[in-house]
Amino acid sequence: MALPQPFSVTVHPFTSPARTHGYLCAYERGNALSRNAIVYIGGLTSGPHTALDISQTLLSALNDAKLGYSIWECRMRSSYSGWGYSSLKDDVEDVAPFVEYLRDLGKSRVVLLGSSTGKLTCIQRVSQIQSSFWTSQHLTLSTHDF
Repeated sequence: MALPQPFSVTVHPFTSPARTHGYLCAYERGNALSRNAIVYIGGLTSGPHTALDISQTLLSALNDAKLGYSIWECRMRSSYSGWGYSSLKDDVEDVAPFVEYLRDLGKSRVVLLGSSTGKLTCIQRVSQIQSSFWTSQHLTLSTHDF
């Protein structure tokens, strides 16, 4: 298998009360001025940039369709080898301020895209805010096995 080509990301530190140092980092690929965001959350041992084939294919399709989305990933407590020391509750605590950060940036639509155990994080987060107007109008849940 050939190595992926180098790519650029924009690193976004954002406030997270769940972290002892007070922040987490998210990574954005694509047009930083896009009005919408797809947040990719992988499964066990995943982390930002571990599913490059998926994110590159998705990014190319979104760019071709001119839908105004960029791809986002977040370094959560369970990322990479942290899954044995973390929990679904921790993941949801990490995703919640991340989604709020995206809203504060003015993203019109936020899509949570989970693969494998990342689906559980997405489903849990959406169920927590299911009754709010914001969710039904501006947050989409998509779960897939790749």
